[in-house]
Amino acid sequence: MALLHPKNPLRILVRRIRYYLHNYKERQALINRDFTIIANNCWGWKIYNELGIPYSSPFIGLHINGPCFIKLLGNLPHYLQEELTFINYSKYDNEKYSYPIGVLGNDIEIHFVHYNSEHYAQNTWYRRVKRINWDNLFIKMCDGYYSTPEIIEEFDSLDFKNKVCFTAKPYPHLTSCVWAERDKSRECVDRDFIFYKSYFSAVDWLNGQT
Repeated sequence: MALLHPKNPLRILVRRIRYYLHNYKERQALINRDFTIIANNCWGWKIYNELGIPYSSPFIGLHINGPCFIKLLGNLPHYLQEELTFINYSKYDNEKYSYPIGVLGNDIEIHFVHYNSEHYAQNTWYRRVKRINWDNLFIKMCDGYYSTPEIIEEFDSLDFKNKVCFTAKPYPHLTSCVWAERDKSRECVDRDFIFYKSYFSAVDWLNGQT
């Protein structure tokens, strides 16, 4: 029975080998290697890391609530030229968080969840904005973070060639939505970066095969 224990060293080693082999296969299959992911949470971070691609996006280690994200996408070049400033309290719940909360153009709120200071968040943001490949954008959203059905509908209508929205409820009339049936009892998808290996192939998407 000891071999079945989740913390057994042999089991951990086998899991790591499988993880490595899977990622190796995915990295070999990736043709498009110069792309920018614009995501409403850390999904892009997961994709860049597993595929061994340098970050070509400022949307790493953060999340953006649905109303702000859809407004940002409506005028993306403009907002990404705006100065990044910081506030103490979120307009969504009037809470003060332990991480920095940034603002673009006085109305787009960015939660830098995995950053320990405003200075680091700001410098990293500006540095990565310069890396954006505007000719090869991939836009990702999900139904969490205050994203209403109306926002999801609006996302589907946006004029982006490559876009996907992960949802816990089916939206069969929307071409950009991927339904996570395993999360059908939830209000929204759970840690949607898992779709990289289950409902959705990020490699096929990035290669233009979906």
